[in-house]
Amino acid sequence: MMPSSRKQPVRKQSVHKLLSHCYSQSPEPSFGQQSPNQPLGKVLILEHDASNRILFADYLEQCGYSVSPLADEQQIFQRLADYQPDVLILNLKMPVMDGYSVIEQLRSNETWKHLAILVVSGYSLATAKQRAYRLGANAYLTKPIFPAELSTTVAALIDSAAV
Repeated sequence: MMPSSRKQPVRKQSVHKLLSHCYSQSPEPSFGQQSPNQPLGKVLILEHDASNRILFADYLEQCGYSVSPLADEQQIFQRLADYQPDVLILNLKMPVMDGYSVIEQLRSNETWKHLAILVVSGYSLATAKQRAYRLGANAYLTKPIFPAELSTTVAALIDSAAV
């Protein structure tokens, strides 16, 4: 169960803003419409699978986000300090330190305890989701995901943090 202090409803205006920004008349992303000087937000992607990492990063960049992809969870804290993201997209299944441990460490760190964490995982069991929420994840998407679902969730997390 998601802690009530982290649960924020998705506001209709933020979803509409995101969708109108990301999409033209067709369901394809609108390339080149974001301002390179004013990204919608900064997203750090910690994903060991290169295909997913590239897919997520490319799509979010096309939507107007500044994105920093990372494959090695052992570099997470240095990258957080250097990049200062608004949202962390986190895979739970990592080679050395699992995503649950990353969430625990972030939530126990004064600097990062309020960072928005979006878990994107192949684990679809309710127990995996409940554990991630209990440890402090703000949102959870089960792979495979639709790109629009990813960008809408990122937008909602950034919007919630701004409130």
